[in-house]
Amino acid sequence: MEKIRPVYIRLLTIYLLLSGTSLAFAQRAYRHEIGIKNDNDVYLLISQDQYYTNGVQFYWRQAFDSTKLSSQLLNGSYEISFGQNIYNSNSAQIKWLGDVDRPITGYLFANASVNKFYSNGTMFRLGAEFGMIGPAALGKPIQQSFHDIFGLYPTAGWEFQLRSAVGVDVQASFLHTLFRNSSQSFDVALQYDGSLGFNHTGLLASPIIRLGNINPWHQSAYTNSRITSGIHGAKREFFLYYTPQLHYVVYDATIQGGFFLNNKGPVSGRPETWQLAHQVGLIYARNHITFNLHYIFQSREIKTMYYRHQYGSVSFMYQY
Repeated sequence: MEKIRPVYIRLLTIYLLLSGTSLAFAQRAYRHEIGIKNDNDVYLLISQDQYYTNGVQFYWRQAFDSTKLSSQLLNGSYEISFGQNIYNSNSAQIKWLGDVDRPITGYLFANASVNKFYSNGTMFRLGAEFGMIGPAALGKPIQQSFHDIFGLYPTAGWEFQLRSAVGVDVQASFLHTLFRNSSQSFDVALQYDGSLGFNHTGLLASPIIRLGNINPWHQSAYTNSRITSGIHGAKREFFLYYTPQLHYVVYDATIQGGFFLNNKGPVSGRPETWQLAHQVGLIYARNHITFNLHYIFQSREIKTMYYRHQYGSVSFMYQY
């Protein structure tokens, strides 16, 4: 709890400093968006480097042609992304096989999806993801190069990583608004995410609570829907959000190894069926720019993990 409290204090301080300049007004419309997201436990500022230790993802989005939208469909977009996640054990300097408490691997992936936003306050997303694990995911050379460039400690333990495998997943998400107050400063929604395939299969349920200067879901930075081909762009946003998550895991290739492999690698395991997480963050969006900072606190992904895990995430989007 002592690690979590400073994170909330930092978020609240930033929010109070900037809230005085977050008045809403209509802005120019932009149809396209590019962006980058980085997940890393270094953002916690507690000298932690373990488990899901780094993730980088790049995005491109294009809004639907507004002249072809129906009265029920308020906005929509096409999205393409690609990136890499790196998973270590309890340390990035593992010397012995017996010290591996979480399977080690990279996860290299590409994703394409369609997102639709409706007048009844719902959102639907359908996508597909191609991904690979093991040496083919380039986790070892990327992590070692990063540590060499920035003069960090040498990594060890990659000889124990999972074997290379590839897989494809089909993904779907559904969001439904439960409540929004009359002043448009507070709302609650419920989102369901599902994945079915050979890398990730499972369900995720997460209430979403937003407080501050918020837009409807079809024009919000939270749902990456500020882009539009219409005349009027999204208003400025600045808000705090909190999302508790319940995850039902059927298959996770970063823990269990390749779906079709008999020999998964030196260390593989079975993930916890039910996993919990808490996500708290803030978003600031104005004109071309969207900035998102949040922290994730997770339960153990697998029983053998020595510790629960937490990390920070920073994303930057540019609309044009």
